[in-house]
Order: sequence, then C-alpha cells, then structure tokens
Amino acid sequence: MEQEAPELVYAIRSKISSRIFQGQMMAGFPEAFREILMDQLVSAGGEIFLPTWFAIKTSGLNVRGVSKGSEMGRHMDYLDKCFEKMVECRLEGFVRAIGRIKHVCKMLDGELGGVSFAGGDPHNGGQETMVFESGGRKFVYKPTFSTPQSLLFHVLGMVCRDLGVIDIERAAPIISVETDWYARGFVESSDIVGAEDCDRFYFIFGALCVVALALRFIDLHFENLVNFRGVPIPIDAEFMMAPSIFKVRGRGIEETGLLGSFVSAANGISDFSVIGLSIRRSCNLVQSVGYTFPQHFSQHLPVSIDGVKDIGGCRGKFKEGVCWGYDFLLSHEEEILRVCEAAIEAPGYAVRSLVRNSSMYKVLQLALYTPSPLSVDERVNLVKKRLRNRKSILINRAQSSFVDWLVEMELQDLESGDIPFFWMGSDPGMLFHKNGIYAFSNRVEVPQAVLRKSFGLLRKKGRRRVVAELSRSLNNHCRNIRYFRMR
Repeated sequence: MEQEAPELVYAIRSKISSRIFQGQMMAGFPEAFREILMDQLVSAGGEIFLPTWFAIKTSGLNVRGVSKGSEMGRHMDYLDKCFEKMVECRLEGFVRAIGRIKHVCKMLDGELGGVSFAGGDPHNGGQETMVFESGGRKFVYKPTFSTPQSLLFHVLGMVCRDLGVIDIERAAPIISVETDWYARGFVESSDIVGAEDCDRFYFIFGALCVVALALRFIDLHFENLVNFRGVPIPIDAEFMMAPSIFKVRGRGIEETGLLGSFVSAANGISDFSVIGLSIRRSCNLVQSVGYTFPQHFSQHLPVSIDGVKDIGGCRGKFKEGVCWGYDFLLSHEEEILRVCEAAIEAPGYAVRSLVRNSSMYKVLQLALYTPSPLSVDERVNLVKKRLRNRKSILINRAQSSFVDWLVEMELQDLESGDIPFFWMGSDPGMLFHKNGIYAFSNRVEVPQAVLRKSFGLLRKKGRRRVVAELSRSLNNHCRNIRYFRMR
C-alpha cells in the first residue's frame, strides 16, 4: 500500500498519531512496540480507506474536495466511524496482550524482548496472535481458548511417543492458560529435511487424519499447520466436537481441512487443505473472494534438497499411517475419551464455533467499505440481507430470533474490522459472543455424547472402510493437483 498510495498511508499515520500516541494508553511503551502497532493499524486502515481512495482518484476528484453533504461525504463519515471503532478495538487488544505477555515473561523469570504479530484475522475485540521472545526463546500468545489445541497436542503427542519421535508437548510447552487466552512455546517450521523425514511426515499425517475425524476437528487448513522436524504439527486448533446443531460442511475428511478442501473461486477451484499447494488470496472488492494460481511454497510441507515433496509420491506411507492411526486410536479409546471428557468438565471449558465461513465476512466487510451508487444505509441493509441468508449459516434449522441476533452481533464486528467470533462452553445450548448470549430452544447433544458417537462411527466403519475412504479422497486430491499443474 505504501507504493500504491503513499499519501493515503501518510494520512492514516497522521490520524493514528494524533489520536493514540499522544494519549495515556500507550504511555510507557517502548518506541519499537509503538511502531509495530502503528504498522498494523496502518494496514488495517488501508483495508477501510483504500477502495474509496482509489474510487476518488480514478474519478479525477480530490479527497479534500469531497463535499460533506454529498453521498461520498456521508460515505467518508461512515468510514471514519469504522476506523475509530477499529483503532479503539486494536489498541485495547494490543495493550491487553502486552500486559498478559509481560505477566508470562515474569513467570519465566525473563524480560520481554521482541514482539511481532503472527498474522491472521483480528477477532473478539481486535485481538490477534502474537509471537514474543523472552530469555532467548520464542513463545506464542493466542487470544483464544486453549482446550482444542491442548487436546490435539496431547493425542498427537501420544502418537509421537508411541512412534519414538519428538515429544510435542515438551517442544511447545504450555506456559500460561486463562479462560480466553494462553501462551506456549513457538513451533517453528523446519527447513530442509531428509527422505526419511518426508516419509515420516506423511505417515504421521495419515494418523493425524484419523485423530481429526475422531475428535471432530475442523479448520485445520494450510495456514494452521507446520512441518516440525518431519512431524505435521497443528498450530491453530480452535474448533472441535461441534454439536449436532451445526451442519456438516463437507464429507468426512474434507470437513477437517486436512485433505481435499477446495475453495470455489471465479478463476477456478483452489486447494485450501494442509497438503495442497498454498494459495495467495486476492479480493474482488465487492463481489467475491478469489484465489490466484496456487504457489508451490509452504510452511506445512516437507522440503528435501530436491524441493517440496508433496504427498503424490508418498501415498503408501500415508495409507500405512491411516491403518496404524486407526488401530492406535481405538486401542487407546478409553484413555483419550477420559482426557477429553475431563477437559470438557473443567471450569472455563470453551471452544470456538464456526457459525459462518470467514471468507464471506471479508467480502461483506469490503462491501461496507467500498463506495457504490447505494447510500451508506442501503449498503448496510444489503449486508444485513446477505447475513440473513440461512443457507450461509452453519446452524441447522436456524430460527428467526437466532438469525436476528446473529446479524446484530456480526455487523458490530464487521464495522470495527473484526472477524465475528462465537464460542460454546460445556452447555451446547448456549452460543456466546462478547456482546451477547443466545440460548437455543431445541435439545442439543452435549460434547461428551458427540465425542463418543464419533468414536463409535469409526469403530462401526472398520479399518478397511476408513482406509478406503481416505485413499479415495487422496486420489481425488492428487488428480486436482495434476489439474492445477496442467493449467
């Protein structure tokens, strides 16, 4: 954005400087921290103002020449309000995060060193994942619930210990856990590995697929996993054990995001799964989110001296891993269920709920920010209308009262630059948002029942059928990869 619109960047920085860094909230923060936050806010401000800035420039007008009483003037006022909300949210989230990170450093008997944003969407009041250093080690601060990540690490740790490879829980130890945030060791993706590591990666990946199916994990796509010393490590597990009110978004393994998760776009179909080709996202400002031609570069695939090694040449190892993972999971079923159920029954248990696809939020956010022949009120009402579309809501038989509540919560987040964030506790009949709670009237299965039913379904299918289904998904996946290469 600095190269495309330097004067816009300057204007946004001026707005931020005059409003924030002269105030009391950032008093005492080192200059380096202020600059990190400034860069993040400028980037977020660019998302709000850039579509309008380009529209004004291409029409031959001057931003300062826009009349306050005109429709464009009212649009600019609306953007200023969105910008104010965004800045307030992000600033509060940053100050809260630094306070928590300093507390963690104190627990570690160290000083807070470098801090950086890890990327990803802001949510739940402008909060974002951050990486920080203390005592020469790297850690990650996650403003979300720890239970899904901890349970997946625990079960995958059992797998790795049985195979005699790395101890995941020791490699990325949990340092601090609170109700809605945690800090743990940072898992860094490995550089070049040997052929043996590549084989092990896809063997364990096969086992991980079975684990994800049993624990009903979703959203484990390519951004949420790294290759750590030849072991696939999920680093952003938030969604698990979705209760029966939630729709199944795909078929089996495709639902998890690990294998065969393809996203339709205007320029074709792109692979969004862990073992696919990574994707550079581009946005049509009003209509849809598109994906450019996939790039064969990744933090999540093993890389040998010959380059990235995809799963095509390791199908045998993958199938062996599925067989081994199936046997391992069912032989340790009671132990895993006991650990999971204890976590569910613990005070403060919560997991994030995927109520709608986040790509849709991005599209609608851009529709709010982008000038059009419609007035501000008409654009807001159009966004509300799209949000009321029941087909896009991942809740079965959504009632009118729920849709109205959902739209109200979502719009508040969208206008402040947040991706809407919802969660559930041990009572699956309650859906939470930072600004409200919704109680479902229909009976909902408790997480423990969902979990036991999931294990029961795996056992009923049998190893041969599970292996056949995953092999079929893998074959379809590899066919699609060949399709991309031929384009």
